[in-house]
Amino acid sequence: MSNILDISTSPTTASGAEQVDLETKIAGEDLTNDVLKVNQVFSPTYISTATTTVVKTGSGLLHSIVIGETAAGAITIYDNTAGSGTTIGVLKASVAEGTYTFDASFATGLTIVTAGASKITVNYR
Repeated sequence: MSNILDISTSPTTASGAEQVDLETKIAGEDLTNDVLKVNQVFSPTYISTATTTVVKTGSGLLHSIVIGETAAGAITIYDNTAGSGTTIGVLKASVAEGTYTFDASFATGLTIVTAGASKITVNYR
């Protein structure tokens, strides 16, 4: 007879340590619904004037733009560290208030040009 421990039926290892396998619950799981929860955290930048704002330099992700109040001026989104270059999108002048989801990646940077004094929040990471 062998002294090999069958870990498939034992809750501990041969040394007495707790057995860890794919059936073991890990931190962050919703034990009630048996799912892993993932939090997406974004950084906000608030803009309230007609200006060019470099929101982030380097690569990242533009999640959304929340329009709280609109003005007569377009909002242009660039993949750049200046108000020019590759356009990610344009929200027309006097666009309806609400949340506009992009989930768009950018490589060089994220710059927002507000032609009017719209009150917006840019959510990115």
